Amino acid sequence: MKIIFINLKVQIIIMEALTNIFSRRCVRAYEKRIVEFEKLTNILDAGRLAPSAGNVQDWKFIVVTDEEKLDQLNNAAIEQDWINSAPLAIIICSEPIKEERMYGVRGKDLYSVQNASCAAENMLLAAHAQGLGGCWIGAFDEITIRDLFKIPETVIPRTILTFGYPAEKIWDKPKFSLYDVTFFNVWNNKVKDNKEFYKLFKKVTDYWKEKVKKLREHLPGKNF
Repeated sequence: MKIIFINLKVQIIIMEALTNIFSRRCVRAYEKRIVEFEKLTNILDAGRLAPSAGNVQDWKFIVVTDEEKLDQLNNAAIEQDWINSAPLAIIICSEPIKEERMYGVRGKDLYSVQNASCAAENMLLAAHAQGLGGCWIGAFDEITIRDLFKIPETVIPRTILTFGYPAEKIWDKPKFSLYDVTFFNVWNNKVKDNKEFYKLFKKVTDYWKEKVKKLREHLPGKNF
């Protein structure tokens, strides 16, 4: 019985994690509600715990809650006038010199960007898991952002994330299928057609369907 309970607990964690990933969407309209400090802390912690090349952790996070600063942030972004509707924004910055010390030019130009991207996605998922919406913003005037937030020359603002309680209906956007984006072993080596491709993954799909069915039987109150 104990083993069954542990297995169920693991399956619940897996299902909740996958559901969180699959259902996350960008949100560009927010309610006028303050994001609780505990939720903000969880978002920041998720970013802090992201992977980084060589575990260098070359990121810094600037939390923006001041209305005037949010207005300035809105003006510094390029044709994205909805930004100041968010009660909270986080600027993810990198110190690429730290990666350069370990990995040279590739560390500075690539790994540092990848690190910040990992932190950003972790934050967006943490927000979504707590009932918040978020959006990734890459279009902004870097010089203006640097001046507004007193960011040193050795530090690069990589992305801006907005967070808040969604004030809009979240629509699914079309995504390419797995068949369109997946190759096996070498570039452009696709299975012959969609039918064959999904046959390969049918065992995995059937496995998860059965797991969800069992979870519903054991935990009727859970919504999977």
